Amino acid sequence: MSERVFAVESYIGLQWNCNGVYPVCYLIKLGGILFTIDRNITAKSVRSFHSRFKELLRPKNDDDYLSKITELQIASILSQRVSPISFDPLVPEELIFSHERPRSPDFAIGLPSGDTFIEVTVFRFNVITVWEKSLNYIVNYLQNFLTKNNLSYVVSLDVPLFHEMGELKSKIEKNITKKLLKSDFGKISVPLSNDLLAVTWRPLPSFGNVPNTLPPGVNVAVIGNEMSRASSVEWRISSQGLNDIAEFLVKSIRNTLNLKRKQFPHEAPYLLVVRLAHERLNWDGLNQLITERIWPNRDYSWMAGLVSFAPRTGYFVSDPGDSLSLNPNPNTRHFSQDIIDIFEGKKTFIHPYK
Repeated sequence: MSERVFAVESYIGLQWNCNGVYPVCYLIKLGGILFTIDRNITAKSVRSFHSRFKELLRPKNDDDYLSKITELQIASILSQRVSPISFDPLVPEELIFSHERPRSPDFAIGLPSGDTFIEVTVFRFNVITVWEKSLNYIVNYLQNFLTKNNLSYVVSLDVPLFHEMGELKSKIEKNITKKLLKSDFGKISVPLSNDLLAVTWRPLPSFGNVPNTLPPGVNVAVIGNEMSRASSVEWRISSQGLNDIAEFLVKSIRNTLNLKRKQFPHEAPYLLVVRLAHERLNWDGLNQLITERIWPNRDYSWMAGLVSFAPRTGYFVSDPGDSLSLNPNPNTRHFSQDIIDIFEGKKTFIHPYK
């Protein structure tokens, strides 16, 4: 096909115009998502679904694409457990494309206990976005520095969560690199405005053959007699940063839930499905925060629960598939065993198309 069907900036367009296994698998998976939704939505939802697909082809930016594809991924997965799905359930059909349309969750599923409303969102934490941007720069800078100077080291960084990127770059470039050139082993703490940057380094271990076990404290090594000048840069959030991030995440989650409540002031079962925009965050710790710091608060009893979504990231047989996991609110005003059963895989509710 010579004509470019998709916008240049579209992620789908990028995959369409690329060669390789991953782009093919991604587009096949996308086709499966659209096929599944198309056959498991109400008649009223068809126009909304088509509109969503058009928006997916020409997103405003990367964040917009991630939000839109996530919504369709969730709809596809859930429609195999409960169908049909109703898009924009609180919007009258005649107002779907009107500026006067009322607020509505993304879709609803019909259960024997009644309709459950579902909102899909992507958690983005600005402080983590800034931290990741800064960290990516530092890791790439040090990796290039080690390669340029033919140094085979393991460099470990303890980076504070809150820092000024310019200051951190200056300390690395003016202080740390000089130390790396002088000694094969080292440990240094560099004062920043709000915390300390801790850096340690040592030679990268090498082995002629694959060892049965690595020595204590060794996470990476070079295998082979002809050792190349490899290097590794490891990182983690400083101990104070870990305490800071927990409080920051709780506050940010509360703000998000309060906003969702304003958008959905109704008394009905409601689930918030969440995808994390940050690869360095994991759901184990976040779900623990929600269980311990959010659900005990009666202000959130209007929610039936929060669903964590982890999408498939690879297409080898060994790669895990899409994952949806329910964290039910034990203090909800709208308990439904049906909701728990569909997420635990105990029941499906497939109704006639309507």
